[in-house]
Amino acid sequence: MQDEEERQRAAGGERVLGMPLAGLSVEELEAYLQALARESERVREELARKRAHLEAARALFGGEPGGKR
Repeated sequence: MQDEEERQRAAGGERVLGMPLAGLSVEELEAYLQALARESERVREELARKRAHLEAARALFGGEPGGKR
């Protein structure tokens, strides 16, 4: 398991969801938490864009996408 963590750090320090956290320092955990918060915001922004797109399609074509009405 330590080898996997070292490989991740060597590959740019990218973290993987669900990875073991016990081997990370306090500083690494804080950085990881900040990265997760940024990623969460990025996902929320993309969801908002996609929902707006769906709403525009519904307004234009009526009904639910995929034939649901």
